[in-house]
Amino acid sequence: MSRCFLALVVLGAMLFQLPESVLARPPAINPKTALEELDFGVPQFTYSPSARRVLAEISLRENQLLELGQWLSLDQAIELALINNPELSASYSTIEGQRWSVIAARRRWYPYLSVEPSRDSSLQFGASQRQNSTSAPIPGSTITSETNQSWNIQANLGWTFFDASRRPAIQGAIRDLNAQRLLFDVAARNLVLAVQVAYYRMQEQMRLVDQYKVITLLATLQLDLAIERQQQGRRLGNQIQQLRTTQRAEITNLIDAYVALFEYSVELSKLLALPGLSLVIPADAFDSPQPWLDPLDATVAHALGFREEIAVALQQSQAQSWRSSELLGAYWPRLDLLAVGKLDAFSNMSFVNGEASPNSQLNAGPGTVGIALNWSLYDGGIKAADAAKRRSEARTLALQADAARLQASAQVRQAYVRYVGSVLQVQNTTDAVSDSWSAFIGAIGLFHNNAINATTLIQTQA
Repeated sequence: MSRCFLALVVLGAMLFQLPESVLARPPAINPKTALEELDFGVPQFTYSPSARRVLAEISLRENQLLELGQWLSLDQAIELALINNPELSASYSTIEGQRWSVIAARRRWYPYLSVEPSRDSSLQFGASQRQNSTSAPIPGSTITSETNQSWNIQANLGWTFFDASRRPAIQGAIRDLNAQRLLFDVAARNLVLAVQVAYYRMQEQMRLVDQYKVITLLATLQLDLAIERQQQGRRLGNQIQQLRTTQRAEITNLIDAYVALFEYSVELSKLLALPGLSLVIPADAFDSPQPWLDPLDATVAHALGFREEIAVALQQSQAQSWRSSELLGAYWPRLDLLAVGKLDAFSNMSFVNGEASPNSQLNAGPGTVGIALNWSLYDGGIKAADAAKRRSEARTLALQADAARLQASAQVRQAYVRYVGSVLQVQNTTDAVSDSWSAFIGAIGLFHNNAINATTLIQTQA
């Protein structure tokens, strides 16, 4: 039955939606209530102390699961996964980075401004004395010092009004951003699919645990009854050993079911990125799937329209085509409108015998306005070769889009057939389980009334 439900999930994920009817599961079986309704009583494990200890340990683990668990509906689980999952957050951060790449490419339309400052300084000292023929100093000596500083600032304002590589660069960045957004959608859809599969497995495993509980208690009840009959003098041969082996087998199944239940709960908690030891317990009931109402052709068309993998390949192909045009555009001349202005400042400070004499000047040089031409005439064909490579990659990605379209169509058709067959299998399996359960309960009643032996009962149970 698990394959049936998984086929349903896969088909729904391919179509990016699921019927509301698959969001429920059959109510859990309460083992004690089930036994009381069957009027067989509740086993006391009088003759199975080891089985009692094992089941007590299982009950303890179940209580731990209930204490640590969070009861979540499928919608709540999906919402938590989309909010908390770090891999999805990392994918969103990549989108933000690519968005800034688009902004950077668009800002190539903005004017640019540069300032080139320079500064020079100098310091000079001097002294002079008048002397007579005897080399004696004569009053009137002069001591001088001079400090000179100059500043020069040149401002360049320009705007590239023609650049053949600018528009392809912007368009290529936009296509890369679109592809990254679609990849985020793919990651989100895959996460939703993983949560749905884990959630349905949890529901299925909870159902199996409930059923194995009932079967284990019934096997113990049959063993207790057989032992009591043997103590009353009935000759049962090896029926006691057969019933005890059956009981052990059912306990093993129950343990395996619990282990799988914990594993699925841990996996679901991981997808939801829950902190610490938190576990998830499905709160939704699970119901049988309903027939798919859309015809096959409409289902395939819907899937092809929503499969992001196809659009990702197309966007990446277009991005490579624009990158090729950007490289070839670099061979065209680039025209810039330039304005240059200068500002010169000069400062002079002279000292003669301690007396200062300042002097400063500020001159604004004549500005110039013109058009600058930049043209790379030849680079050895490097950019042309790289452009050819990008065009080849663009063709490859376009073909990958076609392959993704064929693959999506085949997957949906296969899933559609599996789902239609699964609906029929679920109905047939449900009826078969109901018939087998009725036959098993009837056999237990005959065994209690001494109408059949343990061997016949075990064969009915198998």
